[in-house]
Amino acid sequence: MDKSTEHKKPQGEKGGYIDAEALQKLLTTVETVVGHKMATPRDFNGLCAMMSSRMGVMISISTLKRVWGYVPSDNVPSLHTLNILARFCGYKDLEDFRKMGTNIDALLPSSPVEGETLNVLTELKKGDRVRIYWQPGRVCEVEYNGSLHFEVKYTEEMHLRLGDTFLASLLVTGYPLMIEVQSAETNTITPYVCGKNGGIWYEVIRKRKLKQVPGCGT
Repeated sequence: MDKSTEHKKPQGEKGGYIDAEALQKLLTTVETVVGHKMATPRDFNGLCAMMSSRMGVMISISTLKRVWGYVPSDNVPSLHTLNILARFCGYKDLEDFRKMGTNIDALLPSSPVEGETLNVLTELKKGDRVRIYWQPGRVCEVEYNGSLHFEVKYTEEMHLRLGDTFLASLLVTGYPLMIEVQSAETNTITPYVCGKNGGIWYEVIRKRKLKQVPGCGT
């Protein structure tokens, strides 16, 4: 059996800061924010990079794997780790998640996504570009810089500016793209919704490899 499908369900333990059911809800919420389940080493690498870029703090990859049950462990997740995960999902801390978490099921998808999807981690390479469209007449071309990071390279009829950056892990045709944009001019971070009405559609522009001309270079 492939290791990506055999890892254990996360366990909350007696004496810890969170019970098993609440922990599972927290981890599911993280996966909803990321856009996919945490099932492979690459998924954990991407989550670690996303946390570091978005929040300025990080949880080690080995700790993330233990919390998700991807690797066996009898350790209880620390309060520090749980607070960071809650903050990543938009809560102040774990306690805030506990208070608001009773309605967490409303945040989760009730049916499979039907649009064409682009999984950034598995389908893009550094240097690839994605041209994103949405109504009315919006066009944005971004370049993938690796680790879920995109940089705006071209825009039409929109507030995004050249050099602005954001993180994204999944694009789906017909659905809005919700991102946090870091301004190239002010370095501030602003929530932004692409395709609020009607969703987005996109096309991938692969990076071209330069052919070496015989006799030029080494």
